[in-house]
Amino acid sequence: MITVEELIIKIQKNFVNIAVCVICVIVALRIYSAQNNRVEAIRAETDLESQKSAVLHDISNYESRFKKLHGQVNIKDDTAVINTLNTIAKDSQVKIIVLRPMPQEKISGYIRYPYSMSIAVDNYHMLGKFISVLESHPFMFSIVSMNVEADTSDESKRYKMQVNLEISTILVKD
Repeated sequence: MITVEELIIKIQKNFVNIAVCVICVIVALRIYSAQNNRVEAIRAETDLESQKSAVLHDISNYESRFKKLHGQVNIKDDTAVINTLNTIAKDSQVKIIVLRPMPQEKISGYIRYPYSMSIAVDNYHMLGKFISVLESHPFMFSIVSMNVEADTSDESKRYKMQVNLEISTILVKD
């Protein structure tokens, strides 16, 4: 059996080895926690950069859509607008009675081109279809005012309503 003195001598001989091992474990834990903190910081930075990249991608998409829309807005002239209105009316089974350009209005950043228009329609559904197609068109038409009246003229028995509209479209200044 080992006596206490022999045990103390063995511990004294291995004390340096045990102390070195304990110090190595402590240093290793500190290095590990420091590296773990760095890894977490890099992950957070990577996530932030990924979010920035997604935002930049969205901005790029919006910019290309804006350029496309800007091009569509700025290709208009009076004949193109009038031809477009005639086509929309024909497709919507609406009869244009009067179509008259009004003086343009210069507003900061764009020019507004208004038109006075009188149309004849058979029912509210056709009028709704005409307005829907008109306002969803890439020329960006908008209805400024509208007045609906019963059509009492004998000439147009097919059409039951006469509608007076003021519509406008815009041209962006460069």
